[in-house]
Amino acid sequence: MMTPEAEFNQLFTRMYELCEEQEWGDPFSYARYGNQWHVALPQVYPRWRPGKLRVGYKSPICASIVAIYNGISTRPTWEEQVKYLKDEIIAKYTLHVFFREDGEGEIKEIWEMESVKVYELLLPKLKKQYFNTKRKEWRLGASLSAKEIENEALLEYFTDSDSSFS
Repeated sequence: MMTPEAEFNQLFTRMYELCEEQEWGDPFSYARYGNQWHVALPQVYPRWRPGKLRVGYKSPICASIVAIYNGISTRPTWEEQVKYLKDEIIAKYTLHVFFREDGEGEIKEIWEMESVKVYELLLPKLKKQYFNTKRKEWRLGASLSAKEIENEALLEYFTDSDSSFS
């Protein structure tokens, strides 16, 4: 008989392996919406097809939709930074999907944006930060506002009971 700790370790490892095999990304990353994929997404987001597209997920718990890209490592030159942002952080995905939930696990909104558009919107913000010699944090971070998302992304799901949509 397996101890609870051993079983947890086995399940934890298998979950990570499964996500790698299916190219779903790291299930334990705070930036992933992994905690409810198996239950909520197929019900409210019919286009969700694990393993079919490379998708980046952002899931804030707040009053309005926002996409926060924090903790981005810096590279020695801006040219290297641009390549890293494009190839490893933003444009490596086909789509970026933004979920907003209410804090109790209920999905309120789902938006899709092409990675090229995410890249275009974030690059000037990240460039400004990159060249700011007085910044306190060595890593970069930028956000897409509700207005940017509403103007540039495709709304895939919205609950009628929610009144925060402007």
